Amino acid sequence: MSASSRVGLAALLASALALTSSGCGRREAPGPDNHIGYEAFIAGIRAGQSRASRIPPSVRGWDNDAVIDALAEIIAQGQKVPKHAAAGALAYHHGIQRPEGPKGPRGVDFMLPARVAPVLLTALRDEDVEERRRAAYRGNLLIALGSIDAPTLEVIAAVRQALTDDDPRVVASATKAAGMLGRHAADLAGDMEGLLDVDSPGHWAEVDGRQLWIADRAEIAGALARVSDRPHVRALEALILSAREDDKRHATRAVEHLRDLGPRAEPAIDDLEAILHERRPTRPTVAAAIVAISPARLATVLSLLTDASMAQDESTGLFADRELLGLSREWGDSDEMRAAVPTLIAALDARPAADGLLLSKALRRIDTRRAREAYLAYVRRERRERGASGAEWIP
Repeated sequence: MSASSRVGLAALLASALALTSSGCGRREAPGPDNHIGYEAFIAGIRAGQSRASRIPPSVRGWDNDAVIDALAEIIAQGQKVPKHAAAGALAYHHGIQRPEGPKGPRGVDFMLPARVAPVLLTALRDEDVEERRRAAYRGNLLIALGSIDAPTLEVIAAVRQALTDDDPRVVASATKAAGMLGRHAADLAGDMEGLLDVDSPGHWAEVDGRQLWIADRAEIAGALARVSDRPHVRALEALILSAREDDKRHATRAVEHLRDLGPRAEPAIDDLEAILHERRPTRPTVAAAIVAISPARLATVLSLLTDASMAQDESTGLFADRELLGLSREWGDSDEMRAAVPTLIAALDARPAADGLLLSKALRRIDTRRAREAYLAYVRRERRERGASGAEWIP
């Protein structure tokens, strides 16, 4: 990068990264629960170390503003190795303390402040990038732009331009970024429709001497459904096709997209219920997605699953346990799940302890004293039975 470019970036950084009032002043030192420390994390990134650090909400003294501003500064400085590490950290929110609970309507677990967008946009135009690392770097910058809290027209334009990049990896990242932008990127729906091939799950292609999965149907359809102002029937059809794929990774991502879409995936709910009624434990779990789309169906879904949990055959029981565990993560405090506790306890007590691990975990997440007591009783029983058999328990 030339000296004049560095001066320009420094000026840009000074204006774009003005700290909010909460970020000004003396930084709080790492708290006693913080075994890494945000300052140590930043130092590692400056040294070019890629750190996939997830900071739980329980860690005290973590300064997100300090981390975000430092990562943007490192990108603006343009040093070859650190800027790649910083772009990856911003893209995937490494070193950023994220709240617990479900993702927001854009399917993003943390929104980056708009003040870093100018730095990311300038870096996208940076030509001083090794060719072999160009796709990864640009992809990370695009994904980081996808989580900007108040995206500007310039952000949308940058993502649109990347949708026609010569490198399919950059196009894939731009597609993901568009989906993360949600309805802010509604104008990109037409561009993305041309990328979606409903009849093909995707294809393998050789890129830089490697075989890569290109034009993933589930990811394109998920992004297209997110940016659309109303339910996009063609995208939803593609997601259902992907949800039925034998490739579990693609099928799982398709179901996740449908779940995150919420009511906008309503046209797909009957197809998801059809998958649920197949009672196949090898399929991705779909009950939580059904209820996320239509909470009114919780009671009906629970009735099917509690009946299945009492089944004698192992396959049906495993299907029910997996679905109940997924459902309990988000609906464990609902009246419907509390009402199901007696039936689930009876199902758990009727099985050998070795077959009850998933169901016990589902009970543990249901917010009643009786459910918690049943879980503890199961743990004691499992230990007794395991001790008698000499088997090893996998928690």
